[in-house]
Amino acid sequence: MDTNGEVDEVVLPNEVLPQVHYLHDCFPPQLLDRLERLREQTMGDRCSVNMVALRRRFVSAELAEQITTSLPRQLAGLRVCAEMRFIEYSLGGYIAPHTDGPTFDQTAHASSTHTMLLYLRDVDDGGATCFLRSLDETTRPLAAVQPRAGSILIFPHGTPHMGEACGTQPKMLLRGDLVLSPPVADDEAAAQPPLRLSDSTRLGEGVTKETETILRNEHVPSGGCERVGNLSRTEV
Repeated sequence: MDTNGEVDEVVLPNEVLPQVHYLHDCFPPQLLDRLERLREQTMGDRCSVNMVALRRRFVSAELAEQITTSLPRQLAGLRVCAEMRFIEYSLGGYIAPHTDGPTFDQTAHASSTHTMLLYLRDVDDGGATCFLRSLDETTRPLAAVQPRAGSILIFPHGTPHMGEACGTQPKMLLRGDLVLSPPVADDEAAAQPPLRLSDSTRLGEGVTKETETILRNEHVPSGGCERVGNLSRTEV
């Protein structure tokens, strides 16, 4: 994170995937170490109808606040809810196409609006979070985000997505919900700098935007796929 409170970000095309953010290097090592210890100490279950994974649920308003204060200014206005869960996908683990629903946050007395995935491990073989045009179109995702330890993926609850089956590496993440605070004033919003791409990112077929390129009015062509990371497959 730089002195202005910004971090490197891969911005997915806003015309196709509005409000989807993938940000790197947001959190101090001490926080990530604390999450790892908490994960190991929390009981889990595999009771789910749409995923093959272990879930470890907990509630911590203090930890939610610590994560919230570590979020960069690009995400100003979003606050992490106290109810969270670790999700662990072993080899072959996946989650089927779905959309997320809101939860009611007792602290804010409001329903959540966005999903948070904080990745705890690098995954290079399978395990991508794939965004879909609809729940019926699953073979050619709009975008596929490869997990990177310490990075965070934020998107609105209603965004169709799925978790690609893991290959030779397990996938571990912290799943949470966020409440949207009142919007900033128009003049404040206009003063915010444009978001930037931090990695080489493929948009559709053969179009590449390199590091630190400003993203303006880009979109994924019909049938195309944007993949973040080094996984080359475009079909699930």
